[in-house]
Amino acid sequence: MRSLKWAVAVVAATSFLGCGGNQPSIYRVAVQRVTAENTPAGCYVPGQAPTTINDKSTNLVDRQQWVLWEGIEDAVYLEPGNINYNIGQAENVAISADTIQGTKADGKHTFTSERTRSAPNEVYTTSATYTIDKLGSTIEGALLLRSVCTGANCDFTTACEVTLTYSGIKIDADQFSVFTPSPGT
Repeated sequence: MRSLKWAVAVVAATSFLGCGGNQPSIYRVAVQRVTAENTPAGCYVPGQAPTTINDKSTNLVDRQQWVLWEGIEDAVYLEPGNINYNIGQAENVAISADTIQGTKADGKHTFTSERTRSAPNEVYTTSATYTIDKLGSTIEGALLLRSVCTGANCDFTTACEVTLTYSGIKIDADQFSVFTPSPGT
């Protein structure tokens, strides 16, 4: 009788955990900061890239909390929070969304989000590509920020790229979501 109770308890507990146990994983991540030192001269108006950097900081990173999970049909998702990076004088990489759908191949995860803004004589395309090289109890990889302008009114830089490295650790926590009904629901 006692073993039957334990069996029922185990079945009930695993039912609440979901199929396969692939619940979202939460990571505390340290992302390299965008600085004048790691921003190429091509991200500035010609002749305006800083040649002397008077204000330097060392050992500083941007702390972020990311959530990763696997969906159906091999889909993978990354929730990095708001993406908003200033890279020199190029168009900011600013993409507002909760989650990026990505791919998984050869042990690597890749998530790319792209934004295109059009004006009469110019088109700005900005993107953020997260490549995860190591994922488990820790996370390691690189974030490629890209800003491209095409068209007659592009004043100076046509393409600017900055790569930031990151690393972090999986934290033992549950993610809670709160449902807030919108008006009319």
